[in-house]
Amino acid sequence: MKAREGKVHRFSSTRATVTLLLCLLFVWSVAEGSPAAQGGTVPCLGSSDTLEELVYCFYDYVPDRYSKDGRDGFDVPTAEEVAQWREVVAQMMNGQCESIDLNGYDWGGDFTVTTFTDVEASSTYCILMETRYETYPDPAGPRLTHGWGTFVYNPLALRELSIAAPHIKYEAWTDRQAAGIFKRTRSRTLLMNGAHRYASDVGSDCQADGKRSDAAHNTQHMFYATVAELLEYYDGRGVPFYHLQFHGMGSSSCPGVDVYLTHGSASPPVAGDKVLELRANLVQHNPTWIANGPGENPECHLNGTTNVEGRLLNGVPGDQVCGTEASGYSGHFIHMEQHSDYRRAEDWFAAINDAWPVTYFPLVIRDVAAAR
Repeated sequence: MKAREGKVHRFSSTRATVTLLLCLLFVWSVAEGSPAAQGGTVPCLGSSDTLEELVYCFYDYVPDRYSKDGRDGFDVPTAEEVAQWREVVAQMMNGQCESIDLNGYDWGGDFTVTTFTDVEASSTYCILMETRYETYPDPAGPRLTHGWGTFVYNPLALRELSIAAPHIKYEAWTDRQAAGIFKRTRSRTLLMNGAHRYASDVGSDCQADGKRSDAAHNTQHMFYATVAELLEYYDGRGVPFYHLQFHGMGSSSCPGVDVYLTHGSASPPVAGDKVLELRANLVQHNPTWIANGPGENPECHLNGTTNVEGRLLNGVPGDQVCGTEASGYSGHFIHMEQHSDYRRAEDWFAAINDAWPVTYFPLVIRDVAAAR
């Protein structure tokens, strides 16, 4: 009887040990932000009526700087994942939004491709965005799983413009500014980074003085991959497009200058360059603004010459953009630095619309006409 009691006692001890281990495993998984235990779906697509509301909602889930969140918020994509992303971008650009299937991709379950209607603009867009988040202990809270970004396509655009914000959450309000400009100018695409510029604490393999989460200084990034795909798309059709990147400069940068615009080059622009026309329009519509460019202010050197998207669009081969500066500029990359008071989308609409008047049919309509 005592032996039997001893067996029961040993079994009870074993069961208690297992229970304790399971409890510790659960606590550990919560602390580590296990997706199974703490994941969820970003609700923004269902709760937003306008593109600006969508971006505003999405902002709260974007991984913040490493020093604030205490975790690396950027998942470096593999070459295969980049190729898959580019496939999706190409399909979106070809008007195939509703037939795109992400199930075949390892990352597909964490993203959504869908149409989104802005009730204010009465416009329907195709959106590729990350919708899977994980919940981490404070201070991080809910954060996107990969931090890869958002791409929006307008099938009925009037301007072949790519409006972009590579440093959201680091350069305040540039995400909402870009979204508003994209909508009000009826541009073709909108591109935004999906993580803080310093969401990772690991240096970029592309440019050692930046972090791998920096969309403007890393080619192993979906932001860069999207621009590369856009370039291939437009080159294949013999149609020019312009990539407008909106950046924000610190209060001590470029004293005496409100907005600083370049083609991603330190060379002063020449007559006929779009950047000069845009600058003139900005001052015309905002008479108190001071807008400068290269060669006009010796204390301002924010020329965007190391920007990898700028280098690509300025003719540097894709396998050399990390370490090679462009020898000239194409004029199709426009890099804009702004102080904080000059990032309101409504201050830019008229200047951009005037610089790029509607003079041709949208590409989608023209492609359909050519196929008939």
